[in-house]
Formats: sequence, C-alpha cells, structure tokens
Amino acid sequence: MVEKRKKPRIDEQNEADVTVVSAEYTIVSGKFISYNIPKKKIIGNLTINVSEGGAKIQTHVYLPVDTVIKLEFTSKGIQQPINALGKVKWINTIVEDWSYEAGIEFCDSTIETIQKLGEYITKKTKHKK
Repeated sequence: MVEKRKKPRIDEQNEADVTVVSAEYTIVSGKFISYNIPKKKIIGNLTINVSEGGAKIQTHVYLPVDTVIKLEFTSKGIQQPINALGKVKWINTIVEDWSYEAGIEFCDSTIETIQKLGEYITKKTKHKK
C-alpha cells in the first residue's frame, strides 16, 4: 500500500473535545437528510493519531463527511492545548450507533498550532528511529 499522507503521523491517544461548527446535509432521493449533531462541545473523544495536517479521532457521535469541527486536545508532549479547525474527510462505524472513527483534515488552523504540532511530531519520530 502506498502512503498518501503528506506529513508524518504519530500514534498517540489523547482525550479530545469536538465542537461542530457546521454540518453538511445529505440529499437522498430528492429529500434532505439531516443529522442530529449537537452544536455544543462533545466530550469523551480520543485522538488516535495526529499530524500537522490532521488527526484520526474516535467519537461516539456520527459526524458526516464535510462537517467542520473544532478539535481541542492536549498532547502528552505539548503542555499547551491544541485548538484546530478541521473537516471530516471520512468516517467509519466501529460499533453501530455507539462508536466511530473519523479522519479530520485540519483547515484554517493558526501557524502557531501547525508549528507546535510539527515540532512535537518531528521530535517524537526522531526518538523512534
């Protein structure tokens, strides 16, 4: 399998909060299908892995593709919280109506956030070698 990622990722589970910024609606057979996504902070999520460009998260809320979220977490090696806007690129059901994994692509994140993640990931990947 060819690796398509542009930036290295590290496997690291961190508690994460997700806030839905905007949710897309799907049209099925000419009808709008909306999702019951809370617009408040969703707690009890985990990052599974993270890179400068995005993260894989585990959540108990179904997040449709193209949903824009705010992801907040504190990595074990970075003392300051990471706050990044991201868009759901894919979602997989782990346990129906209970657990999901989603790929998040960061968008419109601050340069400081990207640099902080990049420095930490570089440090972690050098220690693995």
